[in-house]
Amino acid sequence: MKKMKKENDQGELEMVAKTATDILLAFDRLPDNPDKLILSRRVKEQLKNDGVVTLSVFGCLDWIKSKLFTSTPEEFIADSVRNSDLFMPRVPKINELTKKMQSNGIATNVYVILGDTDVREYFEMILNTANVFLKKEKLSERIQKYIFAFTDRVQKAILTPSETILWSDTQNLFNEIETFIPEEISQESLDSMIRAYTGDSYKGLYLKPEDDVFLKANQKRIDMYSKQGVMVDQMLNGIVLQTETPWVLSSKLLKLNSPNLPIIYPWIRKKELGTI
Repeated sequence: MKKMKKENDQGELEMVAKTATDILLAFDRLPDNPDKLILSRRVKEQLKNDGVVTLSVFGCLDWIKSKLFTSTPEEFIADSVRNSDLFMPRVPKINELTKKMQSNGIATNVYVILGDTDVREYFEMILNTANVFLKKEKLSERIQKYIFAFTDRVQKAILTPSETILWSDTQNLFNEIETFIPEEISQESLDSMIRAYTGDSYKGLYLKPEDDVFLKANQKRIDMYSKQGVMVDQMLNGIVLQTETPWVLSSKLLKLNSPNLPIIYPWIRKKELGTI
């Protein structure tokens, strides 16, 4: 009798896991996503061990780039949330996905990881090269105000159980991790960084592609991403809904130390598919 019940329970788990996986893949816009198999395994593992599907999304501080070129460059970090930031357009899709899960009887929770250390990790050294210097106390004050507002908004905007995790609170747990970075990925990341910070949005910094600071900043950024991937994979046993561009490059960095971290892409636009 116990064997029969165990077989029935296993069959039910398989069915529920398949439904959950199918829902996630229906929201995935990356054709032939190579993570389909590990996604299925992760969903089944989550449901078996926790009875809930755990999703993870990344958010970031809101940068108002024009403020960098004023007498108070610290104000480029917003100290309150805006509907025009990068996070709010992601919320309707998150709610749509989790509502679909719930309508099929599948419990879901969402972790939002706020990358609150980007300025300190790598961007400040880029600014310093451009002779832009931030007052640390004022910057810290603005970041703390933004964190409070962002956390409050997550609780109100995401309609399923959710929690905001600050990267600054968890990064020290992963200090000992060493990352091997393939040259191809390092170069791809470097090229992306140079395009961003020598492009029109930052032209007032007057940086040049050959500036040495990009090499160090790129290394720091890759190291940070790779450790964030480990955190989601090992600490949360999560599934990433990729919010960051460049879409595939961001995933490559998260997966450097976590090749079995499943990632799907609900927000890739049609016009971008031909460039991936």
